[in-house]
Amino acid sequence: MTHEKLRTYLRSPAFLCGLVFLLALVVRLVYLYEIRGNPFFENLTLDQASYDRWAQRIAAGDWLGTDIFYQDPLYPYFLGVLYRIFGRDLFWVRAVQMLIGSLTCVLIFILGHSFFGKRAALVAGIFAAVYKPFFYFDAMILKTFLGVFLLCLFLVVLIVARPRRSLLAWVAAGLVLGLLALVRANALALVIGAPAWLFLVEREGETRNYKLIATAGFIVGLLLVVIPVSARNYIVGKDFALVTSQAGQNFYIGNNPVNTSGRYQPPSFIRPNPRYEEEDFRVRAEIALGRSLRPSEVSNYWFVEAFHFVEQEPAKWLKLTAKKFWRFWNWYEVPDNQNFYFFSNYSLLQRLPLPTFRLAAALGLTGMLLLLPWWKRLFPLYMTVVLYSMTVIAFYIFARYRLPVVPVLILFGSFFVCEAAAKATEKKWKWMGAGAGVFLGLFLLIGTHVDKIEYYTDSANAYCRLGAVYESQGDDPSALIAYRRATEVMPHYWASHYGLAQIYSRMGEVDMALEKYHYARAYNLGNPDICARIAFLYYQKGDIEQSIQYYETAANLKPDWNKPHFWLATLYEQRGDMAKAEAHRRKLKELQLTGEGVP
Repeated sequence: MTHEKLRTYLRSPAFLCGLVFLLALVVRLVYLYEIRGNPFFENLTLDQASYDRWAQRIAAGDWLGTDIFYQDPLYPYFLGVLYRIFGRDLFWVRAVQMLIGSLTCVLIFILGHSFFGKRAALVAGIFAAVYKPFFYFDAMILKTFLGVFLLCLFLVVLIVARPRRSLLAWVAAGLVLGLLALVRANALALVIGAPAWLFLVEREGETRNYKLIATAGFIVGLLLVVIPVSARNYIVGKDFALVTSQAGQNFYIGNNPVNTSGRYQPPSFIRPNPRYEEEDFRVRAEIALGRSLRPSEVSNYWFVEAFHFVEQEPAKWLKLTAKKFWRFWNWYEVPDNQNFYFFSNYSLLQRLPLPTFRLAAALGLTGMLLLLPWWKRLFPLYMTVVLYSMTVIAFYIFARYRLPVVPVLILFGSFFVCEAAAKATEKKWKWMGAGAGVFLGLFLLIGTHVDKIEYYTDSANAYCRLGAVYESQGDDPSALIAYRRATEVMPHYWASHYGLAQIYSRMGEVDMALEKYHYARAYNLGNPDICARIAFLYYQKGDIEQSIQYYETAANLKPDWNKPHFWLATLYEQRGDMAKAEAHRRKLKELQLTGEGVP
């Protein structure tokens, strides 16, 4: 190969594509090596644990399941297939996810090349390869990485379909969107994007019939994925659910009088764990309506409750929505299953000054503003940011929920970087000053705090989850250290005192446990579980009156919970107050539950 041919090859899109993939894969494998020994690697919590249990059932042969899908199903099936291939080996699962995450960077390069040219594509690919939240979520046993990959693939197929005018390509675009909807159901909002692009943005030689046929092919592709899932839901549950049955519940979580933060802030009757959340919502809805409900009816009930809040307190709802908008475009990575910032304790890569959302959003929004006059050519990109962000803001904000818009922000940002470099070469200082001013203003605005306290609260919560992991391993001394560290970070965080109280209770140090439970209750007055645990410790100490008092408080906070009613019936009977004992026994019968064996 001659020097000229080698030079041409090194500049070719194929070579640059491979370079982006290799960089992304190396970064991810280094990160995987760094975190392989941390306590959370094998000890999964919340959604991760839920997906793991579901995947194990699938790997064991339970492909159909017995209930209507409550959570999005594609990732558990993906995970179940990997378990069948590798066994339940979370290292290899993460390795496969990181391979797919590296391919996402390649797709971002392809999109950049299609919209902005080779130079911007390379900048976008490198940015994506080292973007910290990307490789962080690639290593989580969560569906997040798959949603980002499928959204990028959807955009690639979409921009291939239109110039080729291939019906098969439009069907493929619908298929990919359908798969994306099985990972993030809110992505169904993008279904209006493709037809809107066809009919709002005219292209030479496209007839109305072609647009109708292309739209029909797109819808057919989507239905080829969604209809089998809907049919499966009806077969196993005798009820209609398009994909999942949790839309109303999630909408209520993000739109209720208690939620003032715009984050995941469920009402007190919900146990914030996927294992219990569905049941808690169903039980409360059934008690309110006085009858058994199908999953679709439960979802509809909570939609209605959320809209009641919107109608009755519109000013409060508008303020909440504005806060969710601010959170979506804010620098802070709102944690869910794990804390993004906490993982810097286990990774040098996480501690390096690599790109995060603040830079991606500031560059991306600057590029979007500069390119507004050419919105028609870039319609799929603008459409993705606008529609997807609206669906997230309508519910509530987690960092992982907004991640699918980041590839588009990276694309716009890479254009801005390349354009700024070109203008600097041409000494167009007026353009440079305006662009730099917009970028700096956005960078500073995105960097403001929505809530200065939440960083410390979330850090304390991360230590509490670490303590819970040590507890699950039977390592109470390490758990005590973690919970004490949480109290140092945030002295008034209820969960750290709660964790300490649980350990002291197991150690038989009842007075110390009571002291910590009382601290926990002081900082979380609406928690019925804390009251019940205080009540039980007083029962152990022989203080029946105090025990009754706290069980009564627990019952008032959560009337549909069987535990306090069982104990109150028992304690009132011991005290000789048979009328009150019988009242609580009747309540137990109403709930069709028993309290036997509940400590």
